Amino acid sequence: MVNIQLQVSEEVIGKFGILAITARLQKELETERMKILADEIQKEILEVGLDVDLLAKQARQLAWNEYKAKYLTAISL
Repeated sequence: MVNIQLQVSEEVIGKFGILAITARLQKELETERMKILADEIQKEILEVGLDVDLLAKQARQLAWNEYKAKYLTAISL
C-alpha cells in the first residue's frame, strides 16, 4: 500500500469536507482494483478454456433457484 498526497482546492474541501473526499477517492480506487481483479480472473478463465458466458448463465440460474426457494415458496412459477 502506498500513501499519496493530493492538492485539493479550499473551495472543494469547504463544500465536501476532507472525510467525504477521502471516502470518495478510496471508493473509486477500490472500484478500479475490482476491475483489475475481474480482468485477471476473466483472463485466467479463458486461458483454462472455460466459457465465461456459460459460467455466468449457470451462476444466474443457480442464484435464481436459490432466491425462489428462499423467498417465493408460496408462489407457483
